[in-house]
Amino acid sequence: MKQNNFLYLIVFLLIIGQKALPQSITDDKNTFDLDRIWELTQKNHKKIKAIQLNEKAQQENIKNTKASQLPTINLQGSYSRLSDMPLYEDGFLNKPTTVRINSTNYSSMLATDVILYNGLSKNREIKIQEVALASIHSLLQLSLAEVKLESTKLFYTLIRHTHYKDLVEKEIKQDNKQLAEINSLYKNGTILKSDVLRSEVTLSNHQMLLTEIENNILIIQQQLNLLMGRDELAPLTPLYKDLKEEINLESSYESYLEKALQNAYELQIADNDIQRSELDLKQLQAKILPKVSLFADYSFNYPQSKAYPYADALYGMGQIGLKLNIPISNLYHTKHQKISQQSFISKQKVEREQKVDQLKNELRASYVKYTETLQRISVAEKNIKQTTETLRIIRNSYFNQQSLLTDLLDAETQLLQAQFDLTTAEINAKIEYYQIQKVIGNL
Repeated sequence: MKQNNFLYLIVFLLIIGQKALPQSITDDKNTFDLDRIWELTQKNHKKIKAIQLNEKAQQENIKNTKASQLPTINLQGSYSRLSDMPLYEDGFLNKPTTVRINSTNYSSMLATDVILYNGLSKNREIKIQEVALASIHSLLQLSLAEVKLESTKLFYTLIRHTHYKDLVEKEIKQDNKQLAEINSLYKNGTILKSDVLRSEVTLSNHQMLLTEIENNILIIQQQLNLLMGRDELAPLTPLYKDLKEEINLESSYESYLEKALQNAYELQIADNDIQRSELDLKQLQAKILPKVSLFADYSFNYPQSKAYPYADALYGMGQIGLKLNIPISNLYHTKHQKISQQSFISKQKVEREQKVDQLKNELRASYVKYTETLQRISVAEKNIKQTTETLRIIRNSYFNQQSLLTDLLDAETQLLQAQFDLTTAEINAKIEYYQIQKVIGNL
């Protein structure tokens, strides 16, 4: 009997487990922590895909330029039929003498050309493309950081509104309970009808606030879903640790600034742009240098008409030599181009200095705001304690007919606002922390 009961228990647990399993899988499928959101947004964001394709194309451009350094090899061939040759020995107006010639003419040639020296322009062209590739890679890293920061802001904004929803739902529950008590007092003739109406208005306002929060949650969920490449209406639940768990800054502002100047992707892109422009200037300067190339070819021709006596036979001939080209006109053609390029480089250096200033401002603002949000968290926690106690006192006073309803409603509003302020400060602290990581190139 005991054995049968044990078997029944096992079967029951298996059935319960099977029923619970799909729900568990579904919940896991629609639950996302920040790391998982980062992974999916980086994988599916259209801007990232476009930059990755551009990076791949640039890699192929470098390979193509390197391949162009190989010798040029051409195979040529021709075939023709020649007419008889008229000789006007007595002038053009008199009948010519027709000379019969071999009408068949064909040839084939294999030729090669090897550049021995070209002012190292091809090597610089490869270097320019490699710097461009490095710039694209830095742009990719910057875009990845921007996408991570964007998804981080949406993630924590979703958490904030979820907390708001919980707070307002609790407030509505308390409003309904309080309204029932006020109606009871009104029926007993203890209070006026105006108190009932004010309580109903407060309840309606909180219900409208809840609707607004729920709509905001739907909007943010859609934005996150699209970033992650999911269906825009797919359910999404944020998975996170306790918001009260602080993310502390490890360094001072000066240390973070030093890291930013070394690692910021914006400065890496600016440095690459300057390097490319300097290489372009060297390319202009190299245009006045001579070009030396080695050429060689070998051909088969028919008939033999190169040397006398001519012969109705196939012959072969080859040659090898050097070609020298000195572009003298480039001495004055490139003069103003070089001056313009030098001015452009100076402009880029000034723009880089401007980016450094912007970086400092952005870092300082985020650092100060982060410190400020920590203070706001402390203030909000104190306000919640104070307003909670104030509400308790006023609620007891009101139902003992020792205070007005307006005092009670004000106290409830102050407590709800203090709770909102605490949630907002905790969320802002997280966002500012990740903003700092993005500025210093660590996101």
